[in-house]
Amino acid sequence: MKLDSLKVYARGSNGWGSSELTFAKSITQLYGPNGSGKTPLVQSIAFCLGYPCEFRDDIYVHCESVELTVSLNGKKYKLKRQYSREFDIQVLEPTGTKQRFFKEGDYSRYLFEIFGYEFPHLVTNSNTHTHPYLSTILPIFYLDQDIGYTDFYKSPGSNFIRDQFSEAVRICVNLPSKNSFDKKKSAIDAKKAVERLDNKVHRLKGLYEDALNESESGKLNIVEVDNQINSLKAKIEELKSSKNLTLDATDNIDRLLSSKMKQVRLLKEELDLLESKCASISTIRSEIEVEINTLSLNEEARRVFKSFADICSVDGCGLFLGSSESYGKNLLYLKDQIKDLEISSVSSEKRIEAIKVELETHLDDIETLNKERENAVDDDGVSALVESIHISLSEIVSLEIKKRELENISVLEEKYMAAERERDIAISKQESLSSGINKSSIELIRFQSNLKSSISNWKNVINTKNVSDNIDLYDGFKASFGGEKLNQIKGSTKLIVVLAYHAALFEQIVKSNPMGIRFLILDTPRQHDISAEDLDQFIKALKVLADENNVQVVFSTTEYKYESGNGDKDWLPSYDDESFGQTMYLGK
Repeated sequence: MKLDSLKVYARGSNGWGSSELTFAKSITQLYGPNGSGKTPLVQSIAFCLGYPCEFRDDIYVHCESVELTVSLNGKKYKLKRQYSREFDIQVLEPTGTKQRFFKEGDYSRYLFEIFGYEFPHLVTNSNTHTHPYLSTILPIFYLDQDIGYTDFYKSPGSNFIRDQFSEAVRICVNLPSKNSFDKKKSAIDAKKAVERLDNKVHRLKGLYEDALNESESGKLNIVEVDNQINSLKAKIEELKSSKNLTLDATDNIDRLLSSKMKQVRLLKEELDLLESKCASISTIRSEIEVEINTLSLNEEARRVFKSFADICSVDGCGLFLGSSESYGKNLLYLKDQIKDLEISSVSSEKRIEAIKVELETHLDDIETLNKERENAVDDDGVSALVESIHISLSEIVSLEIKKRELENISVLEEKYMAAERERDIAISKQESLSSGINKSSIELIRFQSNLKSSISNWKNVINTKNVSDNIDLYDGFKASFGGEKLNQIKGSTKLIVVLAYHAALFEQIVKSNPMGIRFLILDTPRQHDISAEDLDQFIKALKVLADENNVQVVFSTTEYKYESGNGDKDWLPSYDDESFGQTMYLGK
């Protein structure tokens, strides 16, 4: 989701409003003096998304509503909320349909669906069922001026969800919930999903491999086939305007002969490799069978030794326990290898048969072309020209068929790879729901590792020297520095650490999930706690992140001013108000 524009509507003729303020592609900077109304505008962005903001009384008196326009997959949604302590939001959808919401839960469910987030069944701190609100996720992407810089995650009100911060991050990166309310049911559903996707993967893999084996396209790709087709079409056009009919006809036949002979050579090379591979598979299989026989003999010897009372005189003797377990594992491993070799051998044999058929077809074509060339030399040229064009057209038809085959193989490969990715996600979800020892998914481990590296990088960007580089994560995603937790860090250092952490977390979320929220909002940090040079380095690094990942950064500032570049915008106060003695962002 990207931000398009924001507009505040005045309450009555003497109320305060704004023009339509358009967000930048990368950096949107609100630069103005204290008291000019930056914070109400920044708050209003989150307010339209369901965040429970508390405005000063003059906003409720002078401003009627605020409208936020956002883009999702190229479609625009207008989110309009009344400046009221009651929940009242209207959504104008791209189709023109209007939706109105009076409960935060209903609105959150709606936004989760269009943002592409899962809407999981979670557990409250009192072990009851609940769903997340969007306001439980927004503190990751929006640092409130008052509370946002005091912790890694500061939700408005109390954290009612168990492990709320961890659950919020997991939703943002499509990781399974840590505390599923109906874990048992979810585990059963996850197992069924894995089985279903496993069957889907095997089915698509079979179709893909069959298409490869049955294809007569050999090592060609779609680009090469297109080039050959275009070359043949160009040659036909040349033949049509030919003046030396016999020479051009024989030249075209010679070129076709050369192409056919090249394909024959490539097919023979592939045939030799496959036949060699099949011979190697047979040898390896024989060696594995010998290994299996040796293992069986060793196991039989173990049983004989174990039967001797003077060797194993005690019931439950564990002398050969390791040997027995090793035998079972090795036997299973070797049988799996034989199974894999058989599959590979069958696939290779199918391809060998297909190559032989294709070779025979090409050799017949070469023989036919040679005869046509002899006839072309002896002919008057006209019939030779006609025959040459006919041969070229036949070759184009053959190549078009190969192109369709390659396109079909490409589609099957894409579906097969997509099914594998879907199955991997399902397996990770199943592992996270498994009983007994908690299992961490590969995606979770990778995300946590990347997050630690990213925190270290952003810490260096913002010049945080008095905090350890030894970063560990606890409670899922909270960071400690050399064993020091955030509540032990004080003053300006704490604010800088929070900024670095949020930039790192935002970076890893947008890199892990191309859907969902794609912006970071920083309401004015206390700028006496951070030097202008360090803040400048930080904002410039965010600019690079925004440009490289197609995300947006919105921040407000009083003293430091970022020099905007391409894709950036400055929102400046433009309403003169004598009662305030300065220009304001909102006015009559």
